[in-house]
Amino acid sequence: MPAAGRFFLSVNRLPVQCLKAKALGHGSGIIFRNFTLSQTTIALPAVLKAVNGILTSLSAGKEIKVVFAGTPCTDGKTVYLGEPLLQSEDALDAYLSHGTHEIHHVLYSDFDEVASLGGLHSLVNALEDVRIDAIGYKKYPGGYLWRNEHFSKMARAGQLPNIRAHTSAGALLCLTCYWCMTALMLEYDCSKHYSEEAKNAFVQRFGQELFERIMQKAEESVRSPNTAAVIQCAREIAQLFSQAISQKVFSEEKKCSSDQPGAGSSSKGASASSEGKGKAKIPKKDKQKSDEFDALFESDDLKDADIHRAIEEDYKNYRGATGENPTGKAAVWPTVRSELSPRVDPEFKAEAEKLLRGGSQQFHRFLQGLSFQPTRYARSGRDLEPKRLSRLYVGDTRVFRCEESVLRPSVAMCVLLDRSGSMTREDMRTGSLCAQAIAGMADSVSGCRSSVYAFPGVERQTLLEVKRFDEPVASCLDRFCALRPFGYTPVRQSINSAAAQLISRRESRKIIFLITDGLCSDAELLTDIEQDLKRAGIEIVCLGIGDDIPKIFSIQSDIKHSHQMKEAAYKLLEETFRRRN
Repeated sequence: MPAAGRFFLSVNRLPVQCLKAKALGHGSGIIFRNFTLSQTTIALPAVLKAVNGILTSLSAGKEIKVVFAGTPCTDGKTVYLGEPLLQSEDALDAYLSHGTHEIHHVLYSDFDEVASLGGLHSLVNALEDVRIDAIGYKKYPGGYLWRNEHFSKMARAGQLPNIRAHTSAGALLCLTCYWCMTALMLEYDCSKHYSEEAKNAFVQRFGQELFERIMQKAEESVRSPNTAAVIQCAREIAQLFSQAISQKVFSEEKKCSSDQPGAGSSSKGASASSEGKGKAKIPKKDKQKSDEFDALFESDDLKDADIHRAIEEDYKNYRGATGENPTGKAAVWPTVRSELSPRVDPEFKAEAEKLLRGGSQQFHRFLQGLSFQPTRYARSGRDLEPKRLSRLYVGDTRVFRCEESVLRPSVAMCVLLDRSGSMTREDMRTGSLCAQAIAGMADSVSGCRSSVYAFPGVERQTLLEVKRFDEPVASCLDRFCALRPFGYTPVRQSINSAAAQLISRRESRKIIFLITDGLCSDAELLTDIEQDLKRAGIEIVCLGIGDDIPKIFSIQSDIKHSHQMKEAAYKLLEETFRRRN
């Protein structure tokens, strides 16, 4: 991904289309403006690379767990982005603008501080949303462009909250703080219009002086370093606002009483009585303050005034069905470890260890053989090559042999094991042995790491986590042994999920190693997925198990027994590496 600093320096110079392409990690134009819906509009790997770029630019080493499923939200630790929306660029803007904002929450919001805010939550949300976006977009301007595009589209469609004559005081305060601070800190294309509209409505109802005092506190909050400071500013704003409302009510009552017959002689006493009553409403204790804040922000229209609730609704319109586990073309399923119970089988363990024995060194030599640089010659050096001396006659003085260097292997491999109901028990055992052997051989080489997932999971729309990247394969043999045939063959979704795992890896080569019997219902769609993955720098190879395996990937080899695995695996990987080089 391009560096965040490079984005920031050029944000005002490059056209939006170019910046969005860069933000998605594709200077060559996988993401483009003028698309037709009859074509594949946006590739899933591009979205995965975009999310990875956001995390790389923003996280500063902090681990963030991202789940491409469920309803977009965050609990402060995990970001649930939902199924990527690929049908159009507007849908992608909605998806990524909302997802970026949720990532900002995980990085910059303190969720413990907002756990018990009561009615003050709406005002804190409005201010905190501006604060975290202002921080995040400076580090990753691509996210700003998505949010700006999304807001502009929603403004044109009339989907953003409007201020009306009957808008409650609490809703008006939240909207005014949000839009005026957005215009100040973020400057979206539509924010000037909405901020002026909010300011005019607020000043007309509550006066210029109160507006300026509240905006001063609001600016202090959005420039503050943490959530606790935002909450404190929000409390002070709410207190100012509630006092002003109390005084305004008192002033109106005083005016009405002075207009009544005979009120002049007792106006002073009435004034004192009313003033005392008005001041009694001003809270003196924290609990009283909390109660008054709750009353101020308990209007029914506060939900309608929530900007990000409107954005979520727009996202849902693009998404359609809002099931927790999507099954569409772009679905990325979560990996689940608890669904697989280890099972001890001494025979399986002995056969697995035998299959691995000696394979590690062979695999290391195999990778090095693919990584050797050709011999080079220089005009100076230590090792003179006698066979090249004749070249001096033609003026070629490059007769000294340079030291041969071996590129350090760098491979991240995600092994996907089909455990669908079409796999026989014998094929399942063969597949499990092959999966652990391939993972073990990869892990034995410095610079190479592997993970293993079986599909489908018990919940059908999950993957079984058999081995993580950071686990030695020897500690997972009982999990390989426990795999049994089950369910259908969701190859497409499983590949999406593996790609999501690999996108964030730092290794130079990324490979999905699929082990299957080849019987899947969406085989005709896998060609496009293979091309999308290739453009994203991910190779996919397929090891078929059984008889008469259909050709579903361009790099594929079939076996019947586990002892044929090594030769087939070397053949597949060699073809993959040769093609890339």
